[in-house]
Amino acid sequence: MIRSDDGTCPRHLIPRSAIIEMAKIFLFFLVLLTPVSAGSFRSSNELFEVNSGILPHKITSTPLNSHLRVRGGSDQDEERYSRQVYALGKRAHGLIRTSKVYLDGPPSSGLLYECAKNLVLSGVGSITILKPSSQKNKLDDDYHCANFDDLGRSYQQAARSELEVDQVVDEHTLLQNYLRRLNPSVKVSVMTLDEVKKCSEEGVFVCIDRAYTTQVQWNNWCRKANIKFVSIETAGLYGKVFCDFGNGFKVFDRDGEDPLQTPLGKAKVLIETGEIRVNCIDGEKHDVSQGDLIDFRDAAGNSIGFNCTVMKVINPKQFLIEISGSLSANDFCEEINQRSTSFSRLKVPEDVDFNTLDSVLSKAYSDDSLFSLCDLDKTFDRNRRSAILSCFLALGEFIGEEGFCPTIENLEVFSGHASKSNAQQDHTTLSWKRAVRCFTKTCRGKFCPVQAVIGAIGAQEALKAASGLYYPVKQFLLFDCDELIIEDENALKSTETMNTSANGQTYVIGERLCERLSQERIFVVGAGAIGCELLKNLASMGIKNLIITDMDTIEKSNLSRQLLFRDRDIGVFKSVAAQNTISMYKPDIDIEVHTSKVGDDHGPFDEDFWSKKVDIVLNALDNIDARLYIDSQCVAHGKALVDAGTLGSKGNVQVVVPHQSESYGASVDPPEPAIPVCTIKNFPYLISHTIQWGKELFDAFFTQRPKRYNELSQLLKDNSPDSVTRKIISELGMEASRETSRELLEDVESSIVEDISTFRDEAITWAATCADGLFRQEIEVLLMKHPVDSVDEDGEPFWSVSRRVPKSVYYGVDAHDPQQMKINDNLVAFVQNCARLRIESCNPHVAKDRIAHITREEAVSALKTSNLSPEDKGIHARIQFSKDLLKDEIREWGLIGFEKDDDSNGHVDFVTAASNLRALCYGIAPVDTMETRRVAGQIIPAMITTTALVSAFSCLEMVKLVQKASLEVHRNAFVNMATPFLAFTRPMPAEEVFNIKGRRFTIWDRTIIKESKRNSKTGGITIRGLLARIIKKTGLDDDLFQVSSISYGPYLIYANFMHEHDDELLSKPVWDVIKEALMHDDEFSERDSDDAKKSMPSDPLKHQTFVDCSIIIEDIESGDEMEIPPIRLVRRSKRP
Repeated sequence: MIRSDDGTCPRHLIPRSAIIEMAKIFLFFLVLLTPVSAGSFRSSNELFEVNSGILPHKITSTPLNSHLRVRGGSDQDEERYSRQVYALGKRAHGLIRTSKVYLDGPPSSGLLYECAKNLVLSGVGSITILKPSSQKNKLDDDYHCANFDDLGRSYQQAARSELEVDQVVDEHTLLQNYLRRLNPSVKVSVMTLDEVKKCSEEGVFVCIDRAYTTQVQWNNWCRKANIKFVSIETAGLYGKVFCDFGNGFKVFDRDGEDPLQTPLGKAKVLIETGEIRVNCIDGEKHDVSQGDLIDFRDAAGNSIGFNCTVMKVINPKQFLIEISGSLSANDFCEEINQRSTSFSRLKVPEDVDFNTLDSVLSKAYSDDSLFSLCDLDKTFDRNRRSAILSCFLALGEFIGEEGFCPTIENLEVFSGHASKSNAQQDHTTLSWKRAVRCFTKTCRGKFCPVQAVIGAIGAQEALKAASGLYYPVKQFLLFDCDELIIEDENALKSTETMNTSANGQTYVIGERLCERLSQERIFVVGAGAIGCELLKNLASMGIKNLIITDMDTIEKSNLSRQLLFRDRDIGVFKSVAAQNTISMYKPDIDIEVHTSKVGDDHGPFDEDFWSKKVDIVLNALDNIDARLYIDSQCVAHGKALVDAGTLGSKGNVQVVVPHQSESYGASVDPPEPAIPVCTIKNFPYLISHTIQWGKELFDAFFTQRPKRYNELSQLLKDNSPDSVTRKIISELGMEASRETSRELLEDVESSIVEDISTFRDEAITWAATCADGLFRQEIEVLLMKHPVDSVDEDGEPFWSVSRRVPKSVYYGVDAHDPQQMKINDNLVAFVQNCARLRIESCNPHVAKDRIAHITREEAVSALKTSNLSPEDKGIHARIQFSKDLLKDEIREWGLIGFEKDDDSNGHVDFVTAASNLRALCYGIAPVDTMETRRVAGQIIPAMITTTALVSAFSCLEMVKLVQKASLEVHRNAFVNMATPFLAFTRPMPAEEVFNIKGRRFTIWDRTIIKESKRNSKTGGITIRGLLARIIKKTGLDDDLFQVSSISYGPYLIYANFMHEHDDELLSKPVWDVIKEALMHDDEFSERDSDDAKKSMPSDPLKHQTFVDCSIIIEDIESGDEMEIPPIRLVRRSKRP
């Protein structure tokens, strides 16, 4: 019923608090601070986002049957990076695969490992790890405290275990070999500082956990060597990112969003103002903003050369434009309406100038535009931001003088250093003093979630530098989570002499909180991309009790973003492989592993599990239904939940705090818009319509048709043709029966062919005949029914913008017509793949390598003779003939299900060819297999950097949950690494949904009713007894109120208008009434199921100690109804 996967399904709806709070603040902030003109907010079914600027296309169309292969790539690349390519596009991914990255940092740094992990899984071309020359830098050695870096220790422990090396191996070599194991296709080398400085190769330099003076030295060297520079560091609960990509750095695509190809309704000149208004067709919305350039396109998807600028957005369906050139407004509209069928916004590259670190500091304290958005509440506090930046600058100066990292005992001295680095700032404000104090308290230790946040952002910035995709951090980004600080002198005392498994974390957040963390039982639902990152973080944070479940097995495409898996793990359950790897990070960790569905009634996640075995749930799921199920269990059992999801560069985290916040299910996501059947069948106008049609055709040809043949052939074998004919007509109707009988005869004739070569020839002919029927004959029939000049019942033209006039396509011999060449190529591909799949379906036991490849010449030959209509027979005659042909031994056809990830099976190739031919019939621009796979397979783009970021935020919220922090301290996160944009909002409080006698209730509240001893002896409390107990327990007057209804989930088990005088029902135990409802539903489901393999349980409530029932109360006098909190009926003892 429910499956857990890699967590790549974000929350589509932003909580109400975010919409109001963030919209006002963020729009103001953009106008005030952003150096380029900002677009408007766009609300989409993915995430709330901001679109700024005018940027280029991400993915360009490629020829039919092209693959994902890019520069430096291979067939292995296509499968490993397929989800990433959908996020980045081919161009950017190709540049990343050939990029060179230099990494300089302490070899024991968890931040170094984290950033390197993200880069190597992203598939950069090469990584060069820098190691010191013979002359060491004391400041660099003192700047990083290895004993207080838990993440670094965990990574090194895992590397030594996996590589089977001892403690004395060189740390740089250890990192090198570990990265090679993570992704064998990335070249990883180690070079000394002197060797690197002699190197002239361009690339990206990432400076990690180094002092300010070292950062400046490397930044200046990178400028001279034309190398992009990124520096990242963390100190306790604080993190900093700085970027310098030089002058004139070209950003090819600011946000990575593909512009919508919006069907054009009409362009019209407004009589009152002379302005030109552009309308979408009915049912469609545009995605343009004021200032965007608009490109109009013809039916083939080609630009018609009329560009214009959006002057004003009227609504989601209309906007005003300004044109340039010699054409008048009326002539322009006439040209557009005649020649264009769609429009899209244009993206144009932009140049971005950077300053070096030493030169930009003089502006940093006064120029807000130098800081990227990160936590709007904190970003607006300039004094606080300046204090944190000053602390990072002062840290190296203090360590250089004292030889150690400051502690709270050194607050006065360190505060002096911080104040000196920014003499103009007011150092007496509370925000300055608290920031410096908290920084000093925690800076010696490294905190895993903060390292994961900065490691993800740092890696993403390096990828931006290498590809020009997405807008970079310009130039600082500061992040912190100092809301975790408890203002207590003893809470964060020095821990130099402590020897715990998490020294750094203990130093940062306190020993007591760390002890509580180690005792928590954490349930991680899903061991995919987010799940892997969560597990790595949890192990590094000293969590000792983990429960993991994931029913999926590892595929090649998982390896680009799931660090716990290797090539050898392909085919293994994710949860099992994750357990094996995590034990390398922390050998003493206790992990309980499952491969079960989280919603399986007969699995391990029963009532006892939810009540006693789990404290906090961390979601890493890929679908809404599973999330809602987990959410319902958490609400029912009062468990805390943190949910995370990603979609390409975007991600979000939502925390659910028991008895305080709203639940995940409190905000309902908008349903995905469904495509009308008539649009798919007869009137497509978007490529998504034809792809859906092609996928349905695949299902009809290779799943439903073989299944129907297997059923009818067996039925025909056991019954007379007359009875079978009557049955088919009665069930399907006359029209469908004609088609079914024709298909049955075709399939029976094919089934009796013994020779595979003969059948192969017949399959090719059959495929060509299908192509002729689908793309020529059916179109001609439609046009005969609705001629081009026909009108509808209102007298309006039948064919309009949303009803495009189709034209039939067929194989032609004009080799110089580009359009005909597209048609020919797609027809050939259709025949090749259609015939191949029919052969495989009819011969499921024949090895695929025994079926010879269908050549282009064979396909062309069949297409040239495919327009001959077969002789028609009546329904009964076809069925009679089929009966005569059937042999005693009936060959069963194989059912082929659509599989999107296997390039060799021809599934996507078939759908692509079918979709493109359909598109060419209706004047829609065709697409390549990559785009077809994305739409037909509903593929969610994914990147390791976004995954690592949201996982880190999840772990931060988990710490707050263990800390028992107030709701005001918690944060829901909404991020877009492309722009970059990190926003946090407080969770919405649980809505007060009930109010009886002045009492207020939320979804977390239950009215508890416990069975008595006497009840338990007689099978449980009866419906009559429950009715009385409800009125009494809620304190209502039974003369004024009565129970109107009782429901268990979707089952109505009592209604007063039906059962008030039903003594039989009223005398039954509640448990039996619920059980009967469940059993009846199971019987119905079992009867209608195609694959009913499991027997129904004798008692579906056997393992439940309580049930929650929804109650409606009625005011007897007025008849008004109101819902009260659910009644929790607690069983006195479990029955055997």
